[in-house]
Amino acid sequence: MHKLDESNKNKILSIIELCLHADSMVELENILHHTQSLMEYDMMACGIGIRDDYSMKAISSLNEGFSSEFMSTIIDHTDQVISPLFLRWLATQKPQILDIQHQSHEFTTEQMAFYQKLNIQNVMSYGVLDCGEHYASYFGFANIAHGIKQHHINLMTILVPHLHSAYTKIPIIKKQLSPFISKQLKIKPSNNNPNPTLSQRETEVLQWVFIGKTNQEISDTLCLSSSTVKNHLQNIIQKLKANNRQHAVAKALQQGIIKIE
Repeated sequence: MHKLDESNKNKILSIIELCLHADSMVELENILHHTQSLMEYDMMACGIGIRDDYSMKAISSLNEGFSSEFMSTIIDHTDQVISPLFLRWLATQKPQILDIQHQSHEFTTEQMAFYQKLNIQNVMSYGVLDCGEHYASYFGFANIAHGIKQHHINLMTILVPHLHSAYTKIPIIKKQLSPFISKQLKIKPSNNNPNPTLSQRETEVLQWVFIGKTNQEISDTLCLSSSTVKNHLQNIIQKLKANNRQHAVAKALQQGIIKIE
């Protein structure tokens, strides 16, 4: 992972802290202004949708800077998300990158020309599926100053899970998602030591969660089964008395269990 200077480390921790306490759209917008300062983009759009196999119906969206013409090409009149970048992310769970300075076989000449026409020079995007894979959030950042570098991708994969957590805590969003949230596995409170120590493997799993890896990616990297990774995460959440994996990461950072490199 790209080494971060102390200033950026502090900005990341500040954004994570804001995400922990956010519970309104106004607070989310404030967080995204901090994110813009760190990631140096001109345009940003994000949304939350309900999943249906390999499609998604948007229930909320936020746009900062993209034209209405562009937005109509990523969410149709039925609120179905039709963005090619989003659909590829949904299929792969990996960060998506588009740069009109570098022709890609993944985009047609017409698609690249359309982005150029709207003065969109580059886009990077990433999202988070909930643990039951019933709904997802998705964040797109465009016109990154001086082009997209690995540094920007690292920042995005670190921060998007926390932005997802902040977005899904907004009361009106939480109410719409409640039928799906209630289906998720409930974590029982731990009766163990109030300051338990994570095992080396649990710490390793949490570090991978922090840098934005999915359960499947952690499973592949550490040569563990998916069920073992899930068990480790449940233990981590219990031990740290966290509400979810993003909360566990934030608490682990505060306690020095994992570090920003």
